[in-house]
Amino acid sequence: MVGRWIQAISPLATTLSSYRHDKFVGDLIAGLVAAIIIVAVAPLVDFRTPIKLWQFSRSDAVALLVKFVAVLAAGIETGIVIGIVASMVMLMSKMSRPHVAEVGCVGDSEHFRNFDRYDVQLTAGVFAFRVEDSLYFANSPFLQSYVMEQVSKRPNIRSMLLILSGINEIDATGLEVQGTIHPELKELGIGF
Repeated sequence: MVGRWIQAISPLATTLSSYRHDKFVGDLIAGLVAAIIIVAVAPLVDFRTPIKLWQFSRSDAVALLVKFVAVLAAGIETGIVIGIVASMVMLMSKMSRPHVAEVGCVGDSEHFRNFDRYDVQLTAGVFAFRVEDSLYFANSPFLQSYVMEQVSKRPNIRSMLLILSGINEIDATGLEVQGTIHPELKELGIGF
């Protein structure tokens, strides 16, 4: 007889208990799920990569930081889109400004090296420089403005030497810009 009462009261007590303690049980379950997620995700957190990126490529480190903050602030999908757009903007910015090096002769040789990195001899009245990237539509205007900026900075230039050994590809816009630079320099009395 006691067994039947227990069988009848046990479901009723469990139901009443779950209604009365539902907040406690819900918090307990949420805490357990959070602990499981933290244990699963903790090995994925890597602090070494951002530090290495900052040492080797600051633009990549900035892109990583932008993506990280965007995902935390705006959610995964929007954060990923913001990260992709930020990476594309940084890439286009980098590609539109190729590295240009002023070069000079190393000793009495015919070898030209970067003025900032080597002990070279510069020839008076001659500005020799090397573009160290492909020359195409995105960075051709930069080359034209760079040449004209050097002409305005150095009034004693009589000749300009553009060394193309660092350029591995030139598109139609790059050729067109080279074609417009030559007449402009000729008008100024500078050989190109």
